[in-house]
Amino acid sequence: MTGTVFLFLLSFSLLLVLQYIRGRRQNLELLRWIDQEVRACFAPEDVTYVWLGGLIGVTLELHGSRGPERVVVVLLPRQSLLWYPISRFLTLKGDRVRVVKGKEARMFVGNLRKTREKERFRRWLRQGDQGAVRRSS
Repeated sequence: MTGTVFLFLLSFSLLLVLQYIRGRRQNLELLRWIDQEVRACFAPEDVTYVWLGGLIGVTLELHGSRGPERVVVVLLPRQSLLWYPISRFLTLKGDRVRVVKGKEARMFVGNLRKTREKERFRRWLRQGDQGAVRRSS
């Protein structure tokens, strides 16, 4: 009995470690891809990065000719096998990218691991001041 419980706990721990490695790689790839897309769209002169919780997200502060802008990226916790289902179905429901310029903010929500969502994100990012703009209070 104790041998089976030990093997179960050992295999579950191994599964947690493997998912951490896989999810970490996925989130870092997504952060690199979002950084490339934002740089291609806004062409900033200088970018300052602020990490949010390590693998969860980043804040990009863009300084350029169009004035200061901020892009806040919050990703699903793909590295955590225990927290991912809760986050995916109850709280975040998707990766979030918020573009803030002055008092105007636009937010994108979607699963950026899917190709169709990546294309939708590219179109959304290039819309600029058009499209879904929400005023922050």
